[in-house]
Amino acid sequence: MKPEMAWPLALILAISGCGSIQPEHNLASFPLGTGSLEVRYLEVLGPAAFAPHTLRFYYREKDKEQFLAETELANDGANPSEHNLDVADLGNGNWQIILKGQEQADELWRVETTGGKVRMKKTEPAS
Repeated sequence: MKPEMAWPLALILAISGCGSIQPEHNLASFPLGTGSLEVRYLEVLGPAAFAPHTLRFYYREKDKEQFLAETELANDGANPSEHNLDVADLGNGNWQIILKGQEQADELWRVETTGGKVRMKKTEPAS
């Protein structure tokens, strides 16, 4: 490699090494039909420590995992815990998830497991 090409390559490698992918942390797992609902969050680091956490919902059945939804949890900088979630079986393959943050209105989510498919959608804020 020519010396004049070495420094741009080193710069590119240094910059690309600075952007790391945030690992997901397991928050909770709930039995859901023939599988489970997995809830994970991304940890907020650095000066944005009081920013909302990103929560991700997955449906896991045997060796398959399906991404269902993503939302933000404003929890006054505290890491999410199972206390931020309520799960209720509504019957007929339907579940209700209530997401509670210290700095936000409760969010209502519905999970439907019908016809071999799993869907999750935000309904409306809880009242």
